[in-house]
Amino acid sequence: MKKILFLTNAIFIVFVLLIFFKTNTSASTVIPYPSSVKNNPQTSALLQSDDYVPDGIANITDWFHIASIPSRNNTTKIYPAYTSTSSPAAMNKTTKDVIGLTDSGYGSSYGAVWSNQSSSGNSKNNYIDINKNQTVSMWLMFGGGRGNVNYGDGMAFVLQNAGPNAFNKDLLEKGEGGQTMGVWGVPMTDTSKELIAKTAIQNSLAIEFDTYFNGDSIEDENASDSSYDHQLVSQTSGSHIAWNYPGDPNTYALFGSKNYVEMVHKDPVYQVNNNTNFLTDKAWHHMTIEWKPADTKSSDPTLTYKFDDEDLNGKPVTPGVTKSFPVDITKFNLNGNNKLYWGFTGSTGENTETNLVIFDSVPAIVEASVDSELEDNTQTSSDGTPRKVNENESVNNGDDLSLKYNLSYDNGSQDWKNIIADINLPSHITYTNGTIKYIDGSSQAFSVDGSATDVTQTLEKDLSSTNKSATITINGTATADNSVTTEVAAEHASFKGSNLQKDVNSPAFKIIQPKKLTLTAQSSDNQTVKTTGQTTLSGQVAYSPTDTIDTSKIVIHRLINGKETPESDKAATLATLDTGSSADIFNYLVSADDLKEGANTVSFYAEDQDYNKSNTITYNINVIGDLTITAAPTSHFETVQSFPITRTIHRADDSAISVSDQRAINSTWKLNATATPLTKGDSTWDNGGLVFIDSKGNSNSLVNQVVNIAQGTKTSNGKQDFNIASSWSQNNGILLKQTSFEPKGTYSTTITWTAVDSSN
Repeated sequence: MKKILFLTNAIFIVFVLLIFFKTNTSASTVIPYPSSVKNNPQTSALLQSDDYVPDGIANITDWFHIASIPSRNNTTKIYPAYTSTSSPAAMNKTTKDVIGLTDSGYGSSYGAVWSNQSSSGNSKNNYIDINKNQTVSMWLMFGGGRGNVNYGDGMAFVLQNAGPNAFNKDLLEKGEGGQTMGVWGVPMTDTSKELIAKTAIQNSLAIEFDTYFNGDSIEDENASDSSYDHQLVSQTSGSHIAWNYPGDPNTYALFGSKNYVEMVHKDPVYQVNNNTNFLTDKAWHHMTIEWKPADTKSSDPTLTYKFDDEDLNGKPVTPGVTKSFPVDITKFNLNGNNKLYWGFTGSTGENTETNLVIFDSVPAIVEASVDSELEDNTQTSSDGTPRKVNENESVNNGDDLSLKYNLSYDNGSQDWKNIIADINLPSHITYTNGTIKYIDGSSQAFSVDGSATDVTQTLEKDLSSTNKSATITINGTATADNSVTTEVAAEHASFKGSNLQKDVNSPAFKIIQPKKLTLTAQSSDNQTVKTTGQTTLSGQVAYSPTDTIDTSKIVIHRLINGKETPESDKAATLATLDTGSSADIFNYLVSADDLKEGANTVSFYAEDQDYNKSNTITYNINVIGDLTITAAPTSHFETVQSFPITRTIHRADDSAISVSDQRAINSTWKLNATATPLTKGDSTWDNGGLVFIDSKGNSNSLVNQVVNIAQGTKTSNGKQDFNIASSWSQNNGILLKQTSFEPKGTYSTTITWTAVDSSN
């Protein structure tokens, strides 16, 4: 019995489902500074016990020191948290360490606080390492809460390589030069930009928080000490943020007949959240500064600052200001050193102002990161991996969820110590339990009340270079309200250590009511396919209870022998829906090339854009071996003269024919061939033609008749190849007979080869 096999190419049409999400953001919120604070610093505390003061790190004097500024009215103080042993006259009645850069009541005052680079013991050295990712963050108060209307000049965040007591030069009489904030060049008339730059803190970069507008009277050119903001004279706001390099002459410009000085303000900010008095609003403001080192030797580091990026509870919010800019590292004149001093300078001019700083992260002590994520343990991939729920994505009501907080220690001179996790839990989750797992393999478990709104847990272990990370996981079940979609807001979590505090928000998400997808098989469950064959598998997709389906939002996943096919080959073809249709058929062409020899399973399940998954349908496909033929597409005979007229013409060296057998051992086969007459245009080779001569000399014409060429038996497992042409000698095999004269020319014929399964 002949079995003729056909090999075709399978064509797959892939529908790719793209889902877009829009992220909502909210403006930052600041909480006013209490009005209960008194004006007179000499008779009352700088901060009263009823003042709201944000959280920060303790033991500030270990990490920062007050700069020594000769011949200046230096009012800067580091106020440790109040304790029972504190003096009754202590200026800080709160439980937080606070730096008072300048204080209301002290006019013409100056101050600076710098990181320690030379303290005894490496564990207390504090600096910015220019070769590492560094993050510093702090709370700032600019002159608020003291009732004074005429604010001082503000303060500046400074990176510098000028030394532990850096400050600008004292060239003026007391009461002048407040606009320099102690960091910029000192104003002088009838001079040069170069001389002015030399009076600034050298080798530095400064971000100024200017609370007094120095440029409002410059039209008369009679105020030499109120000219630095002349560049901003068109602005109606006195408060602004800007940056530049204090020791660079290009930071300054001269104008007017007396060569008054103005400062070049880079990236000036005049209002935040529509507030033009955003620095003098009697509120605490959080700021985060990130240093990113250069990627290559030819590139620059990047500095990014975010202003008003947390509320007073430490909850991250959309920053009121975000600025990023490249830093010209040559301005610091490092000469191979990788460490920068960092801190704050400030001044008041003739007015007075309270400028306060509370640090909540110092990279030299501890550099760490925290992120949060939500996983849906019900909606998993084929390998069982839970789905990560991104911001504002949806989960189904009743899904098992895991809220995770990942804490990572990066570097620092100390371990991240005494960490307390204070987590506000997202609503609409019925909670069950939680765990804290450390990278060293240890863990701690804790219970969570099902209706809990917050969790507080103390980590039993510090994070360090030898125990670098911990993951806090809180498990629960999505519990929607009666709405079609339940919105779940982001919630704040704080991780407070004795030497670092980190804050993060959980992702906002939605809970929707699930819809049941069903698949129904539409093809035979058990099929047999030869190794050169293919088959089409079909199924019907529908919702239960009945609902209209949108095929553009449904993906059919295919698994072969339990393994899902790649994304690019995942979606089956869904037929075009009629309007209002509630079911549809998909067809998937499966080639034997995609399968293994023998038993296979091909499974399908459907998933829509809301992560509703259907049941799985499975087809059993048995791939059996086959006979295949390989032949040279073109072969030739020798070129000969027209005479003699009776002869056998031999093959050239390009003949090739072989049989491959992938069937079971002991299977037998036959190879047959037939040929068309030789032709040349309209002429036909009438005398002789193609013949097959076997090893015994028997000759059979192939012209228009089937001749058995070879036969064989499969003697080994797996694929076995039989090279037919290699067994032919010069005088047997396929040859060309000539019995009479044939006109000269090139003749052609077509040979058809057929492999026949001769078993049984």
